[in-house]
Formats: sequence, C-alpha cells, structure tokens
Amino acid sequence: MKTSAGAIFHIPVSIYNAAKFINEYRKMGGVAVGLHVEGKDITSVKLPTPIALVVGSEGKGLSDLVKRSVNYLVRIPMSGRVQSLNASVAGGIGMFWIRLFAGRR
Repeated sequence: MKTSAGAIFHIPVSIYNAAKFINEYRKMGGVAVGLHVEGKDITSVKLPTPIALVVGSEGKGLSDLVKRSVNYLVRIPMSGRVQSLNASVAGGIGMFWIRLFAGRR
C-alpha cells in the first residue's frame, strides 16, 4: 500500500486465488487476458471489453492453471535480444495498450 501512492484504493485488485478470480470474472461476462511470452502479439489481437489483465510473477510468469483459465494469452512485441520485461513494466504496457485499443478495433 505504501508504494501504490493511493492507487490501491481506486483500482480493483484481486488478492486471492488468481484462477478462482478469473473464473468468477468470466462468469460475470468479463474477459481475462494473460501476458505470456508465447501469446499472440497484443498489437494484432482485437480484445473485447471488459478486461482483466493478468500478469505473472517475474521469475515464473503465469501458472499453468492461470494460463488455462484466461480467454487470451498475449505478448508484448520485443526487438533485439531482450526477451522479457519486469512484471510492473509489462503490466503498464499491457494496460496502456488495452486502454487505447480494447473494444475499438
């Protein structure tokens, strides 16, 4: 909470079992999108709304259960020799892309 600069009080955050949250969210009509290196290029996928973006841990990424639970697996296109980003950067880029283009393409 200290490092969120108050944002935690304005953005819905799941603090329990991610797969359970995803399944409940999908039952309510939401779409779950997981960031994963083997997903489709996020810039080429038409994403419906409402969306929950799922970001895995920096060391292990998304668990197999979470990967099976989401509607889509997407990746952030990378160039050069960089193969991954830290979770906060990847989440920020994913949220930015979704904010700009989800439901509009």
